[in-house]
Amino acid sequence: MSETADELTRTPPTLEDYLHLRAVSGLTPKSAPQGEGARAGSWCWSVIRHEGRSVAMGRVIGDGGWYFHVADMATLPEHPGRRLYSSMGFVETAPESLGMRLAR
Repeated sequence: MSETADELTRTPPTLEDYLHLRAVSGLTPKSAPQGEGARAGSWCWSVIRHEGRSVAMGRVIGDGGWYFHVADMATLPEHPGRRLYSSMGFVETAPESLGMRLAR
């Protein structure tokens, strides 16, 4: 039996995967039209697929020249990402917001 490797892609997740990843990871749920806008209006995507399914994502939005923002970073609960971020010096931002920030 062969193992299926995880795949890093630069293409957006499907709309269904985008909406699902946001909802189950604790981000604010979005409607299908909002999801389509996010998918189309992003500067860059990074998506991890496991066995063909999107299990983690992040996207970059910005003006294309000077300002960029990493948004919608989400990981399915069964593929924990917080341990990785914690090991790199990130800390929880709650209760101000859901997420993590780099500690200074």
